[in-house]
Amino acid sequence: MTRQNSIQEYAQSIGIADIGFCDAKPNIGYANFIKERKQATKSYLDVDYKVTTSEVYDPSIHLDQAKTIIALIYPYHMDFSKTDPLQSDEVRISKASIFTDYHEGVLKQCHQLEEYLQRTYAANTKAYSDMGPLNDKSILLRTGLVKIGRNSLLIHPKFGSRFYIGYILTDLDLGIETKAIESIDEYERYFHPFCQTCGRCARSCPNHAIQTFGRLTSKRCISFLTQSKEWDERLNELGDDLTLDGYVYGCDTCQRVCPLNGIRLDAYDYKALVEPNQKINDLLALSNRGFKEKFGQTSAGWIGNKRFKRNIYQIQKEREGK
Repeated sequence: MTRQNSIQEYAQSIGIADIGFCDAKPNIGYANFIKERKQATKSYLDVDYKVTTSEVYDPSIHLDQAKTIIALIYPYHMDFSKTDPLQSDEVRISKASIFTDYHEGVLKQCHQLEEYLQRTYAANTKAYSDMGPLNDKSILLRTGLVKIGRNSLLIHPKFGSRFYIGYILTDLDLGIETKAIESIDEYERYFHPFCQTCGRCARSCPNHAIQTFGRLTSKRCISFLTQSKEWDERLNELGDDLTLDGYVYGCDTCQRVCPLNGIRLDAYDYKALVEPNQKINDLLALSNRGFKEKFGQTSAGWIGNKRFKRNIYQIQKEREGK
């Protein structure tokens, strides 16, 4: 059994849904490509990364002698069949954000696998979930586990787009060599074939954020807007056709309509900490402390009470204008 097989077997034994491997060579070509596309289209793929520096695409800066990156899939279940209609006195939170903050679950699995790598191979490791210095999407693409959907979300053959990503840098050499993504042609070969002819997500997006295959216009994406500090600026820039569609945090629309998300994932149906539909008056009455107590353990809580209320006021303004 190879080292790679042994790692996969151990990962499965501790409940990791899927893992993939790629080398840890600098992916500067992809960084330059994303920089170009971001400037041209405001791509949602990398809205917060400073791709002008090599730090965000050179693993060895973060772990000396990094040889391999191991990517972890952390799926979640969203049961849209139980979605209650939104009442006029309610707002909605993305169903992907109502359970315990996924960073904790992802990092727990990463740390378990790290301990195995250190114990078995005396490997040096460093683990990240979402907020790491590297682009987790580009890492997962290079492992071959996923394809890119029309809405820019990555598509796994079993879990669809319903998963989060963790990754581990290690100096353990598994003899893996993977090709960097350096141009638009390289990028397009990762597009999911089903999405070439479907287009349901693009047709369903309330703000028409999905205008180019594989990329979002982030300044039109509801999920991005609810989290952005620049909501008023976006409104002035794009006019009054923009909507939050009742979402005070995140958005489920493109995932909800995607046929590739049809398989039930009940084994990954984590206990919800809050209901997706929330009464407006209850949220407006929350103090900062009350907000933290109610939402602090969810993945929606990080934007804070002030931004929640800002989004509520925007939703109320939209409804008054109709």
